[in-house]
Amino acid sequence: GAYAGAPGALEPSAGLVGAPEVLQHRLRGQSAVRTIEDVIDRVRALRGRVPALVVDDFSLIATASIRTYETGLYPDGSKARWKYKGWKLWRKVRDVLLDMRETARHAGMHIVFVCHERYPGMTRSGPRDGGPDLPGRMPQEFPAIADIVVRVVHDPLRLGWPYGYTAGPVPNWALGDRHGIVGVKAPM
Repeated sequence: GAYAGAPGALEPSAGLVGAPEVLQHRLRGQSAVRTIEDVIDRVRALRGRVPALVVDDFSLIATASIRTYETGLYPDGSKARWKYKGWKLWRKVRDVLLDMRETARHAGMHIVFVCHERYPGMTRSGPRDGGPDLPGRMPQEFPAIADIVVRVVHDPLRLGWPYGYTAGPVPNWALGDRHGIVGVKAPM
């Protein structure tokens, strides 16, 4: 498999596998993505070459993308080729997230997007379900193509690590499992 993430996002993983120096070397070459478009490029480049891609901290990549589109500068200070304001900015963000969704759907490999969570809440137009921390309506629209959308939950009755995955049903959360693998509670 391959890994992509915001700078430093995957470094904690290095200590969890048997050969941290190998993983750290691989991460240096694979992890530097600045925007969602960089992730799209990575997926296209890896199509047919690896069975899976893990995109860590996709929420942070989305936030950095918005900032880049708004300011015209990448997080490292280099100049981007575009700059947007107002509705054009949010149209760009929605378009690139939908492009990512469609690219992932047709990639022919497993893609894992690790996101922070956005809690359920109220908007001017009514209640909003919780889901991945992405801008606008993307917490509901982006997961629509996913085979599995899980949430990490605390379970004090678990022995050892007190966290696990749930795919629902949980009211007010965009979760699901088309294959019936995760269910209500599964180990991390």
